[in-house]
Amino acid sequence: RGSDLRVFACVNLQIPAANAYPPVCRPALAVRPPPSSRPSPRSMTSFVHLRLHTEYSLVDSVIRIASEYGEDGKRSVQGVMDAVADAAMPAVALTDQSNLFGMVKFYTGARAMGVKPVIGCDVWVCDDSEPDSPRGGAMRMLLLVKNRAGYLRLCELLSGAYLMGRRKGRAAISIADFKSGDNSGLIALS
Repeated sequence: RGSDLRVFACVNLQIPAANAYPPVCRPALAVRPPPSSRPSPRSMTSFVHLRLHTEYSLVDSVIRIASEYGEDGKRSVQGVMDAVADAAMPAVALTDQSNLFGMVKFYTGARAMGVKPVIGCDVWVCDDSEPDSPRGGAMRMLLLVKNRAGYLRLCELLSGAYLMGRRKGRAAISIADFKSGDNSGLIALS
């Protein structure tokens, strides 16, 4: 309904079977068995990380999306995609702080591991009526994308936040920006 932003306390993700994913090119040094030979995610725990910052959050995380391999072919740094696949998680969300810089790397890596990628962003939302508050009138909110329209809306909101200037050194989305568009493709978590 227009500009209403709905807030949900939990998310019910519908995860397709591991063999429902199309084949994806994988890195030459990947040593993972194909998704069909691992335990089915439905037979394992259904825990899903919905707030995950990676190295693309620039300030508060050093988690790598993909594993790194040395010249000898051995894994030197375990990436989050390997950890998620090892834990048989059916899905994982990438929610870097105020950006989508790692989205393509994350999406392709998740699909290659047979894990459902959930795209999102941890954003600052500012209330223009309270600019003098200790936080500059800003609060954190996690936005998850439900569909293509939600992805486009998130890109629009983030672009506007970076173009309109920063509050306390952060790109913040104003409440007026939320009200000016269709947010039905977004899920908001506080």
